[in-house]
Amino acid sequence: AAFVTLGAVGILVAIAAIVAVADSPEKLGIIPTEKEPPNSQATSIPARLKKVFRSPVAWQAYFIHYIGMLPLIVFVMLWGMPMMTQGMEMSKAKSSLVLTLLAVFLVFVGPLHGKISSRAQHVRPWLSLGFVAIHVLTWLIFFTFGTDSGVVAILVVSFVTALCTPTANYGFDIVRERMDRSVVATATGLGNMGGFTSGMLGAQLFGMVLDHSSDAPNYSMPDFTAAAAAVLAVWVVGMIGVVITHFLRRRAGEDGPSVTIVEVS
Repeated sequence: AAFVTLGAVGILVAIAAIVAVADSPEKLGIIPTEKEPPNSQATSIPARLKKVFRSPVAWQAYFIHYIGMLPLIVFVMLWGMPMMTQGMEMSKAKSSLVLTLLAVFLVFVGPLHGKISSRAQHVRPWLSLGFVAIHVLTWLIFFTFGTDSGVVAILVVSFVTALCTPTANYGFDIVRERMDRSVVATATGLGNMGGFTSGMLGAQLFGMVLDHSSDAPNYSMPDFTAAAAAVLAVWVVGMIGVVITHFLRRRAGEDGPSVTIVEVS
């Protein structure tokens, strides 16, 4: 019933978008339409992909999404529930409450990050790294000192996860402001792959470490702590990626003034 309802809502949202959402600012007359030459190579799919894959801006968006979404995917979508019920010996009801409250936190925190991103044009990569540093520190403290504190400790971790995760979207704003309009959608697609790539790698490594536990499948909290350390390695790779792509952007001259969209009456 839950999945059928979710699918039906998705269809309704799609219909509403078709009816009420403009495809581009040009169609609303907000900015003038730019006409490409008839034989422009930018219109071909291979040319678009080539331009995106060579762009440090697109790859920075990829790594910002990579580091922002990783813990949410690993914790919420797979390993959070068994960690709480087996490792922390919490009841299923309390564990479910933690995941539900995390989703509620995300709903309230998300719009705040929209405001932050709109005002942080030139420092978004560093701001995302700052939030991720807070996120990493929180998980380190939790696995070092807080695993015996029960629901209070994991609720604090959940709140910090909700606070920091929306920074994954900062990369999309960078793409919209810094890349040619003809490849914005393609570059956004590449950026959106970041979090799911890191989530897949992190979740897989988490499971592989658990498989080496001597007590499998009756895992204890030390097993989950060791598995989380493997996820930390994936996280660090993404953080390095954000820094490297920043300097590649400067070298490629893709760190100049952003595109400004002015609304006209």
